[in-house]
Amino acid sequence: MAVGALLALATLLTAPMLLLIITAVAFFGPGRISFCVIYPYGAGSRTFGTVTIVLPALAGFVLTIILVIERL
Repeated sequence: MAVGALLALATLLTAPMLLLIITAVAFFGPGRISFCVIYPYGAGSRTFGTVTIVLPALAGFVLTIILVIERL
């Protein structure tokens, strides 16, 4: 999901805004590590890792949709 969102976003953003993709990737690593480290403590504890992984991808999809609509 995240790869598709970031690839679509990369085709629509201008050079200065490409930092958004780097930021999304930077959130993925710590989110995945925290998910794996906190996994034994239960579902409530894993929420932080899951949200940190998913939110940048969802924001990428929303931004991609907004940019596509603007260019129509």
